[in-house]
Amino acid sequence: MRQAGESAVTTAARYPGRLILLHWLLAVLLLGMIVLGLMMGALARGNALKSLMLNLHLMTGLLVLFLSGVRAYYRQNSRLPAMPARYSIWRARLAQTVHRLFYGLMFGLPLLGLSVWAIDPFVGGPALFGEGVAISNAAARLHTAHYLGAWLILVALLLHIVGAMGTDDQGRRILRRMLP
Repeated sequence: MRQAGESAVTTAARYPGRLILLHWLLAVLLLGMIVLGLMMGALARGNALKSLMLNLHLMTGLLVLFLSGVRAYYRQNSRLPAMPARYSIWRARLAQTVHRLFYGLMFGLPLLGLSVWAIDPFVGGPALFGEGVAISNAAARLHTAHYLGAWLILVALLLHIVGAMGTDDQGRRILRRMLP
């Protein structure tokens, strides 16, 4: 762990093993959640498979939320490789923005999903506020935000992959810093 006043960014060549494990585990879980969510959305309401998939989606979403918190903690308290000095200002800012976007979505999407589950009377949750039109409209907006956020993860993923294919100051692929 860092000492008071010590920067988390160093000249380390690689990320710590626990961050590498969490990175790839979250990547697989997030992609799985998107596929599961799209498959689930294609099934009719009341379908037994849809109900099973919803429960799996909810439990995995909670796991993503928990692991994202663990990852954020370890990231804050670990020595990390520095951004390559050869990066232009716009490229460094884009990398930071994509990274922040991922964290925002890894926390925000599970919370949005839980909100939909809690108030929408048609997804098998507790329907905390009944079945009124206003509740249905609010649930629909939350569901739309959840759905669009999943697509935003895919856009961020494409940018992330392009960035990982770049090279560091020694000419090595950035991706090498995060490989097991």
